[in-house]
Amino acid sequence: MAESNISLYLQDGKPFFFPIFEHVALGIAYVSLDGHWLEMNQRVCAITGYSQDELQQLSCQKLTYPEDFERDLALFQRLLKNEIATYTIEKRYIRKDRALIWINLTVSLISDGEQQLFCIATIEDIHRRKQIEEERSYLLSREALARHQSERMNEQLGVLQAITDTALAHLNLDSLFQNILSKIRDVMHADNIAVLLLDEQEHYLTVRAVQGVEEAIAPNVRIPLGRGFAGTIAAQCAPLIVNENESPVEVLNPVLRQHLQSLLGVPLIVNKRVTGVVHVGMRQNRVFIEQDAQILQRVADRLALAIEHASLYEEAQHARQALQEHSRLLEEMYQQQANFIAIVSHEFRTSLTGIQGFSELLSTKQLAPEEVQDFSSDIHEDALRLLRMINDLLDLEKMREGKETLHLEQVNMLELLREQIGRSQAATRTHNFHLITDENIQEIEGDRDKLSQVIANLFSNAVKYSPQGGTITLRLSQEAATIHLQVQDQGIGIPSAALDKIFHIYSRIHSESTRYIQGTGLGLSIVRHITQLHAGKVWAEKAQEKGTIFHVVLPIKHPDL
Repeated sequence: MAESNISLYLQDGKPFFFPIFEHVALGIAYVSLDGHWLEMNQRVCAITGYSQDELQQLSCQKLTYPEDFERDLALFQRLLKNEIATYTIEKRYIRKDRALIWINLTVSLISDGEQQLFCIATIEDIHRRKQIEEERSYLLSREALARHQSERMNEQLGVLQAITDTALAHLNLDSLFQNILSKIRDVMHADNIAVLLLDEQEHYLTVRAVQGVEEAIAPNVRIPLGRGFAGTIAAQCAPLIVNENESPVEVLNPVLRQHLQSLLGVPLIVNKRVTGVVHVGMRQNRVFIEQDAQILQRVADRLALAIEHASLYEEAQHARQALQEHSRLLEEMYQQQANFIAIVSHEFRTSLTGIQGFSELLSTKQLAPEEVQDFSSDIHEDALRLLRMINDLLDLEKMREGKETLHLEQVNMLELLREQIGRSQAATRTHNFHLITDENIQEIEGDRDKLSQVIANLFSNAVKYSPQGGTITLRLSQEAATIHLQVQDQGIGIPSAALDKIFHIYSRIHSESTRYIQGTGLGLSIVRHITQLHAGKVWAEKAQEKGTIFHVVLPIKHPDL
């Protein structure tokens, strides 16, 4: 088919499909068989950074990152040979600003039954998902590195002296400190022992563990590196002895200065780097000698390794927990998005198939007036379904971008309820709406259109999940400074475990009894978002006999006014 005929083919469907084509959340484009852009929606332009005119001057090859081109081309050639009906690939585009962006591309071939015409491509921006996957990979490498370092420390700790053997079994830092400090205190016959560690910037020493007279002020001790007894030990990376208060340096800690006669301190060293100081002190005068310093240094070396080992273990534990939570959230997000895309695709396909079929009958057959009216009504209903889905998708996009604003005014909730009851009752023959309320309900400050949307979505949900019909009971009451709306159906109900999840984006109840219920799963998430914008609360609970009760509580006076 000539290029002009392809243009006519695309143009024939444009008046009807343009709203869907332009406002759907995915990028959609028509591509020629030689890989040139023919027609695309604004989402494609937003993803690539090019305007429609600029894209129509380019080929898909120009946008594809070179490392991804061969994979894409191989699949495209198989498509043209009719070896496959469609293909999906994750690849990178080079945006107009030269930045790389990850996309998920699905390409299908369109023909008229006799010859191939063009291809239709859907383009999903998955750049954020790829970033999350890279972060996950980084966490995995971090965990592997921490595990490797922990295993290396384990080998070193195998040669520790007997004085620390028992204590090194403790991987909890607090337990480790208390055990080792007790052993050192017993061996050195000390009245006070403390471990000080350098902060992350390595500017100050703070007390991490202490036993003895220093315990009372330990939380407030902060020694600058290079100053005082402990600061000098850390700065010079050498032991320091103070006998009979004859100190070559100033003792900053008042407890050490006033209550202890002799002090001995040594550095904590890991991989030739000072990480802190351990010091012991005596109330009575005792002359510390070089041998005492050597013993304490040996213990300090093991203690430094033990601290490093325990820290790496804790880091590995935290990294593993973070990775597990990250993986869970990522898997949940993948599943929700996959379910959502499948649902939306099905809903769009169902409506479009109906419109296509009925419009084809109208254009090809001679029909009686009443048949024309019936088919036109069906087309109208399918078009309204598409419009509702598009509006939900647009509302979802606004919610994500934080662009939703409220136009506050005085709103009569009872009046809104009655208006929506009239519209909803006219749309169903199997449901009855029963309103229980006090006529003296006070008006609230809110956005009338958005509150109408809340009521409409709750009514629609009650009707859809009551496929056998029944009474939908509405209760509106005033409770102190709030208005409380309840919508109760007699439908299939919601499992207790899903009562919180149903308000999440993409969330739907998947069961045998709900598989035929239409909808994208966005309605209740929009209800929650609008309710929260009004500083209100929304929740659901199981009814006593059957069905579900939805509650919406709104303040009469909006807190922003």
